[in-house]
Amino acid sequence: MIPESIKKIMGESVFVDCCIPTPVTYAIIAEKDMGEDYDPWKELPPSYLIVHNTERNIWGAIIWDTNVFKYPRSVHMTPEGSILTVGERGQVYYFGPKGKIRTFEKVSQDLITGIRGIKNIHNTIYIVGTYRTVLRRDGPNQWASVTQTLEAETLTIATEIDKKGGNFRPGFECIDGFAADRDLYAAGGHSDVWHYDGKDWHPVDIPVADMQINCICCASDGYIYIAGRFGSLLKGKDDHWQDLTQQELDWTDFRDMVDYAGTLYLCTEQTLYTLQGDQLQPVDFGDMGEPFSFSALYVNHGQLMVSGSFHACVYDGKQWRSLYGNPKADEITDFAILNQVTDQLEDTLDTLGEAADKLKQPQNTP
Repeated sequence: MIPESIKKIMGESVFVDCCIPTPVTYAIIAEKDMGEDYDPWKELPPSYLIVHNTERNIWGAIIWDTNVFKYPRSVHMTPEGSILTVGERGQVYYFGPKGKIRTFEKVSQDLITGIRGIKNIHNTIYIVGTYRTVLRRDGPNQWASVTQTLEAETLTIATEIDKKGGNFRPGFECIDGFAADRDLYAAGGHSDVWHYDGKDWHPVDIPVADMQINCICCASDGYIYIAGRFGSLLKGKDDHWQDLTQQELDWTDFRDMVDYAGTLYLCTEQTLYTLQGDQLQPVDFGDMGEPFSFSALYVNHGQLMVSGSFHACVYDGKQWRSLYGNPKADEITDFAILNQVTDQLEDTLDTLGEAADKLKQPQNTP
């Protein structure tokens, strides 16, 4: 049974991220739904870290007050059970094993504002953000810049362009890697992709000139996958890249992407896909039924966790099962289905109307 206090939080929130800290523990990052008149420039909503241990059926929640986190994101850490949450403005919150340690970390001078992404790469935590910044967490309150030279060059270029009346704001949205300290790839902006070989960063020339990048994945097949707006999807390495963009998806954006058990999973807001060869295929959720929306994917402990605006579920390689649900989800899903049926009915009536009009027209007889 979900405690009433947790139900209340879930019922008034939108889920924005997810995490798997242990094989039987799942976490959701949520923000309070402030309604249509909400102005994020004036006030940040309360946010929550919801944790559920399925083995012991224990629920808990950390409540962060108004104006604490902007766009919070979380990753698992060692020791097992630890969760690190960061916000765009440079906030850092550490949730220790079994929740015994819960504390905000002191923001070091190296920690940037404008954080756009966080990733656990082989048990090393990286964050990325504005001015092509990449920081590595070396310990509590300890962040080391991996891109000092690149940041300085980028800031100089941006300053010169600003003086001329331009608006150059390069920055990384995402990062992944094949090793903890080398062979890293960071990307963002418009076709702005860089490779770190353990010593220096080098630009990567991709075949799409103005691709707005949202996510990157260093997959188990040895290739790098890059996805973004308008259904754009690239596969490649070094100077060899293949454009896998499917035209029927050019109306939507990819929001997240992971490699799970050797298969690439990508989500738009409406659909979760797998890449089969060079083709994207919608995921079959089986008896669980397809969730209404998708926003974040997370892989750890041999499981794939998926969260949407009002739900979260997990896949163990064999079957899907629901973990969390917002009471609004059923209502919204029913409303979406009703709209779909209504649209189909209207199309049918239009077709029947056109047929009736043709019957009313005078017929030419020989």
